[in-house]
Amino acid sequence: MSSICLVAALLIFSGSTDRSSGVSNINAAKASASASPSPETNVIRIGVPASVTGPGSTDDARVLLGLRYAHSVAPTLDIGSTTYKIDLVETDDSGTQAGAAAAAKSLGSANVSAVIGSFASAGERAALPTYKKAGLPTLALCGTAQDADSGALSLAAPASLTGSAAASLAQSLGRHNAAVLTDSADASSQVLGKAFVEAFTKLGGSCTEIAFSAGKKLDEQAVQAAESAGADVVFMVSSAEDGEAFLRLARKSGVICPVIGPSSWDAGLLLSDADYYSDNV
Repeated sequence: MSSICLVAALLIFSGSTDRSSGVSNINAAKASASASPSPETNVIRIGVPASVTGPGSTDDARVLLGLRYAHSVAPTLDIGSTTYKIDLVETDDSGTQAGAAAAAKSLGSANVSAVIGSFASAGERAALPTYKKAGLPTLALCGTAQDADSGALSLAAPASLTGSAAASLAQSLGRHNAAVLTDSADASSQVLGKAFVEAFTKLGGSCTEIAFSAGKKLDEQAVQAAESAGADVVFMVSSAEDGEAFLRLARKSGVICPVIGPSSWDAGLLLSDADYYSDNV
């Protein structure tokens, strides 16, 4: 995924998808490279805002490592007859909307030519107006609920598709009563949860919607609510950290039904813990 992100960002400059706009893209890249404060010539700087500290830092760390690896494999870009060096300009957005907005302002004055991130949907929404105003091409990774005119190229599947896929998975497991856990402070979590509810209901299932607070140690209320609902499957839209916290409490409390999460749950550490608690995750 991270390699695809970097390649997609580089294609913004190459103009390979549209010959008529290729010249302007190349000229813009050249102008940006020549304006860079770097002592090196022919450098294209790509901004990478991510949560190094704060909520979501575990998720973002994996994406950052992937981008760094992709950069090590493809550190240059040929535009016309000129080879440009690619620099990744990383900045901490602290995993908050305010931090993402501040990071956007910082990158806007750092002579970057494009941006990959923020990695969290809420951060993307907070930062995109600044990038759009600065005319910076932006590659959004997780923005399932972004507006069509956001100005970002998104690699994330829309919430309707992700929610429908998760609902189909739950139904294929022979499950009919779902507990749907969404972050009360995250609009994207709620949008994806709603998409699951709509799709699962159409498939003949029933849903109990439960809100939780991210960034805090999950208390037993969310687990008890899922248990009281008689859920035979759980769909939880959260970060890997919150997913792990829920799994720990749920399995210890005797909630042994399958638990389905979003793509951020592909974290190796979470999956290791999930294997410890149950195969059904």
